[in-house]
Amino acid sequence: MSDKLPHAPKAVIFDWDNTLVDSWGTIQAALNMTFDDFGKDRWTLEETKQRVARSLRDSFPVLFGEDRWEAAKDSFYAHFRSIHLETLTPLAGAYDLLCALRDNGTYIGVVSNKNGDFLRKEADHLEWTPFFGKIIGATDAANDKPAADPVHMAMGDSSAPQYEICGLLVIAWSIFNVRAMSEPLQS
Repeated sequence: MSDKLPHAPKAVIFDWDNTLVDSWGTIQAALNMTFDDFGKDRWTLEETKQRVARSLRDSFPVLFGEDRWEAAKDSFYAHFRSIHLETLTPLAGAYDLLCALRDNGTYIGVVSNKNGDFLRKEADHLEWTPFFGKIIGATDAANDKPAADPVHMAMGDSSAPQYEICGLLVIAWSIFNVRAMSEPLQS
């Protein structure tokens, strides 16, 4: 049983990685295995935290070149798939916060630049899927964050009460992610 929030928002959109779950180590490990496969220098954890923000389909063409990014994508996904559920760690307090929001009748969604299939497997693994109205990841929409498409998908029908900007709270690990998820709602 969780305490109710005194002034709960109508809707909350969370980023996933490093907002609800700690995934820096997993992302760094999968990236470094991919860098090894392609003869690139490894990143420290600090470099990973500084450089990872955009979706794979937006960042890998720059990192690996237009001619090699899809092979690098396949390599990264194979490495990530092999470790992500074993290393998945909820952040302290995340479960309790989700319970409190649910108990207040708050609509909860996820918008992430993590591949949507991996994202939903992680939510299932943690048994958190029932908390969320929609879980939208990279490649689920025509464009990834910071485009408006995934936010609109997560919120559903724009006439729904939970979509009103005055009742929406965006929670993310970086200012890039907060802006990416809230600016489309203001247009």
